[in-house]
Amino acid sequence: MGLLGQARRVQVLSDGDVVEIGAEVRWHGTDGHRRPPPQAVDAPWALSDVQLGGFDDFMEKEIAEQAELSTRLIERHLPRVNGGRLWHDLGLPVPARVRGRRG
Repeated sequence: MGLLGQARRVQVLSDGDVVEIGAEVRWHGTDGHRRPPPQAVDAPWALSDVQLGGFDDFMEKEIAEQAELSTRLIERHLPRVNGGRLWHDLGLPVPARVRGRRG
């Protein structure tokens, strides 16, 4: 992540892509033929993602971040679960019945 503080936009490789970096940058698809590079997108990370902050190591940092991340994911996706919209959006068959345990 040496460019993390410098790169604001990135071009993401697809599975099988090969990129030659030389006097010019050449993108090749899975078939080996040259292809145009993908559109640049905003970098999905922040400098804080690769800093330890007050943690001893990245494993400790990840464990500490799990509760907040889980809450964000549930808040974002739970409304789409009701009525099967999440499954539809993902191209999956809507489950006919969902069972939960009571306890």
